[in-house]
Amino acid sequence: ATNALGAQVAAVDATLFDKIEGANWTVPAHQDVVVPAIAAPELAIVFPRYGTMYADAPDEVLRTMVAARVHLDDSPPENGALSVVPGSHHRRLRDPELSALPRDAFVACPARVGDVLVMSPLVVHRSSPSRH
Repeated sequence: ATNALGAQVAAVDATLFDKIEGANWTVPAHQDVVVPAIAAPELAIVFPRYGTMYADAPDEVLRTMVAARVHLDDSPPENGALSVVPGSHHRRLRDPELSALPRDAFVACPARVGDVLVMSPLVVHRSSPSRH
C-alpha cells in the first residue's frame, strides 16, 4: 500500500465479507464514515462497536484514508460485486440523499481473485447478495 499510494500507511480496520448460502445479504448504499477511534484520537464522541471504540469521523479525517478491498473470491456483478457512485466521494451525503440516488447512478466494480479495489471511504457504495 505504501508503494501504491506514495505515502506511509497503517491499517486501522478490517472487515471480512463471506456471502455464502445461509449468510447472504444486501449491503445498502452508504459511505464508510465510522472508523476505529485509534484512527482519529482527537475525536471526542466515541462508542463501542464489535469490542472496539469507534467514532464518526469528520470528512477531513476520512479524506486522508483509503479503503482497500481485497478479493478472496471472484466477484462478478451477479455475485455481490461492489457498486459505486462515481464522484460521490467529494462530500458526506445524508440518509435522504443516499436513499434518493437512482439505480443507474451506480456502476458495478467486478473483480477477480486477488484484485484489490482502492477507494475513498466517502465514495457511496453498495453490494447485492451473492447468487451462486
